[in-house]
Amino acid sequence: MKYLVIGLLIGGLFLEIAAFFIGNVSHISWLLPIIAPAYYRASIGYNKLNSDKLLESHDKGFTEVSNLFIEIASKQNQPEVLKDISVIRFIRKGAVLGFSTESAREKIPVEIQLSNGQTVKWDMHEIKPLIDNLKSKNIFKFAMGIFVLGVAIQIIGIILGIKKIQTNI
Repeated sequence: MKYLVIGLLIGGLFLEIAAFFIGNVSHISWLLPIIAPAYYRASIGYNKLNSDKLLESHDKGFTEVSNLFIEIASKQNQPEVLKDISVIRFIRKGAVLGFSTESAREKIPVEIQLSNGQTVKWDMHEIKPLIDNLKSKNIFKFAMGIFVLGVAIQIIGIILGIKKIQTNI
């Protein structure tokens, strides 16, 4: 019983430490597809769009990038407008310099062709933070889950340790 209690306490501590490292998983590329699969696929789609200047429905990551666009569009339009519309392809255009009264900024336009024949403009610089947000959400949830599991295992170990002490008295 003594070794079980010690094992549970050490095992719980190990999981809590592992949760810390999972929180920094962006530096461990082989874990990203497991912990944040939507981010991983969206990044592949983003990189393909950036390098090949075209992202079509059969490309890996298209669904995730398309979902991000639909999510943004649904905040700006009525649901019935978007109900029957889907994204056909993304086409990256050449970079342009945009000027405002306060700053100058490079814009990389993306033309989005929709199923109803319309085209919509988007900016590559707006897509990247949305993709990064996919990673942040999943990593946080996964790390918190592992941390809470570690704490629960340690609590079980403490309860068993207290019971063992009480039975020895």
